[in-house]
Amino acid sequence: MLVRGFPAAAFDTNCWVVAPGPGEQCIVVDPGIGVEDELDALLREHRLQPVAVLLTHGHLDHTFSVTPVCGARGIPALIHPADRELLHLRDIELRGYRRADGLFDIEARLTDTKTYAFSNTDRGEVQPGTPLHGMLARMTIDEDMVITSFEAVTEYGPYAICPSAAPNFARLAGLRIGRGFIKAANERVGGVHGCTHLRELLGQMGTVAFQTLYAVRVRTPPEPNTVETAQQPAQRPMVLGTCLAYAPDSPVVQRQWPQFYTGPTTG
Repeated sequence: MLVRGFPAAAFDTNCWVVAPGPGEQCIVVDPGIGVEDELDALLREHRLQPVAVLLTHGHLDHTFSVTPVCGARGIPALIHPADRELLHLRDIELRGYRRADGLFDIEARLTDTKTYAFSNTDRGEVQPGTPLHGMLARMTIDEDMVITSFEAVTEYGPYAICPSAAPNFARLAGLRIGRGFIKAANERVGGVHGCTHLRELLGQMGTVAFQTLYAVRVRTPPEPNTVETAQQPAQRPMVLGTCLAYAPDSPVVQRQWPQFYTGPTTG
């Protein structure tokens, strides 16, 4: 890979040339102010043939020479259809762990940051990159997907009172993750008893719980009434009807649970 760059004549911006190697086709990136002569010399030095100009964004210092560079070679200029500015980032991380005592921890972290400074009544000036929201949650479950404990902490919130909602999530102990879990959780920590952003994590933590226990569940012998017999039909799978792949008439259901398949049959 050949990557070469040089500064434009103003604003300390750089023009770049990217190619697989010398003598190859290349892309010119951000031809700013006064770059034509040095760009021509760079292209001759490495025997490069430009096929396009790539603009990282539409500011003048990155686009000033795009017309002469493209026009002289008959090549297109490429830019995102809607030049945009990043304003807000929400990062969510989830992890699933097997514990030495046979239980499982599902951990989640939610962080909201902004790319600009703003004023907050309780916190004063919040600088770019400083979290507006920062929540941590740990849900401990057993092999039956029953929550044995739930811990939550609000490290960052917009108001001084926000952290006081986190301890209420301990009320989720005893609930079983499965059908109706979110409804049952909202009965315990919904509305003024909880935190919107911690509640938003619950559904994703439930999904990660299923993924974490996958290895355990696939090697666990079927429970009574999970294998179909002539006298005792199998239980309806919990995931049936929860997405397109598990629609009752989908080929996935036809293959995995043919007794619950409702779509057309062939032959």
